[in-house]
Amino acid sequence: EFILRPNTVYLADKACEDCDELTSIEFKDNKLKKIGESCFKNCSSIESLSFNDESKLEEIGDYGFFGCINLREIKALSVKKVGKGAFYDCVNLVSAEFPSILEISEECFYNCKSLKFKERSINVGTAIGDRAFAYCTSMSDIVDMSGVTRIGAQAFIGCSSLKSVILPDTLKHMDEECFRDCVM
Repeated sequence: EFILRPNTVYLADKACEDCDELTSIEFKDNKLKKIGESCFKNCSSIESLSFNDESKLEEIGDYGFFGCINLREIKALSVKKVGKGAFYDCVNLVSAEFPSILEISEECFYNCKSLKFKERSINVGTAIGDRAFAYCTSMSDIVDMSGVTRIGAQAFIGCSSLKSVILPDTLKHMDEECFRDCVM
């Protein structure tokens, strides 16, 4: 178990990387603003993350939870920035709630095979990075893309369950192979 002290504002890069025995993380009543790069990378026993509604967390660094293969859900209402590959290879991640996010970074949810979105659970912001949702094979719907101006290369490649996509009027740029190998 990892319990964060109330006055902690930053968790350093690689602080808990490869902590295989870490099963739960408690983020209650704290001032945490940023989780550093690779902070919980390959912590294969973590199953869920939840931040209370008063959370101050604004950023999850690059590869923050990369390879957390048993992570099933995350709820982070205040997060505005999620770094490159933050949930890469979280193959059992079913639910992600980020209603305040400004953009989805490159490879953010790459190979999250179990990922599905509930209505209004995620705001994709103004840009969807390259390979952001690549190989999310359980994703059947894309939640609210209103306001998106750019969809990166191969953003949804291999999303074989994707049924339909409604592109917003705000879209200005779509890179190559955005929806390659989707069956819609």
